[in-house]
Order: sequence, then C-alpha cells, then structure tokens
Amino acid sequence: MKKRTIILAALHFILMLACVMFSVGSSMEALDDPDYQSSAFEGLVSGLADILMQPGRSLWVSKLPDAVEWGLCLANSLLWGMVLALVFGYVIQPARKTG
Repeated sequence: MKKRTIILAALHFILMLACVMFSVGSSMEALDDPDYQSSAFEGLVSGLADILMQPGRSLWVSKLPDAVEWGLCLANSLLWGMVLALVFGYVIQPARKTG
C-alpha cells in the first residue's frame, strides 16, 4: 500500500506540474496578443491543473516562503496518492475479485 501511494503521489505531482507549466505557458501568449483566444485543449489543461491543485490550492497564500509552498505542493500530491491508493485498494480490487 505504501509503494502504491508513493507511485500515485509521484505521478500526480508530475502531471500537476506539467499541467501548471503548460497552462502558464499558454497564458503568456495571451499577453502578447490581445485578440488571442485559447484553444479547447488549453482550457482542458488549465481546468485539469485547477482540479489537481485542490485542496492544497485553497491553503496557498501568496506571502508564504517558497519552501512552505513546495511543501504544501508535495503534501497535496501525497494526499491525492493516499486517496487514489485507498480507492484502488478497497474499491476497485475487491470488485475485480468478486466479479
């Protein structure tokens, strides 16, 4: 269970960071062009980044030190990893065994 939690937390962290970086990068293009309209994919990635950053995003304050923000980011990914591991371990796997 611990191994699965760490793997899922690492995958969440990587996916969250990739979505945030893509979202920020695509929004920078809008600064150069006032008539810029984002694509559906950019909207999807931005929305996915917002979802993956919850519930940690609710705790972030702009005046926190960088180390605390990175700690919250890692704790957020660990929370997601634990929840996904529990769902997989107690809901999905037993359903496979009985089905």
